[in-house]
Amino acid sequence: MTKRLSDSITASLLCCALGVLGSISDSVCAKDRLLAELDLEPSLESAALVLAVRVDEVLPVRVIHGGKGGQTIQQYRFAPVRVLKGVFTRPELLMTSADLR
Repeated sequence: MTKRLSDSITASLLCCALGVLGSISDSVCAKDRLLAELDLEPSLESAALVLAVRVDEVLPVRVIHGGKGGQTIQQYRFAPVRVLKGVFTRPELLMTSADLR
């Protein structure tokens, strides 16, 4: 391989590496902006219970309204992994998609 070809390959690889690093830094900046807009501290201070959970099961549940119309919602079965604030002594937590809105 000639020195000229070797230098052009090295220069091309360096440009690609700089481009990748630039796009990574852009995504890191976007993530920082998103986290700055998502301020959870007031919500966490006023909450009585804060849990870290694992989703064990998701089931569809059909809800009938007035005998005619129906709607399907999701029922989530959460297993508590860690209690961060408050007291939670049950083995699982059941919530629907309507509860999570």
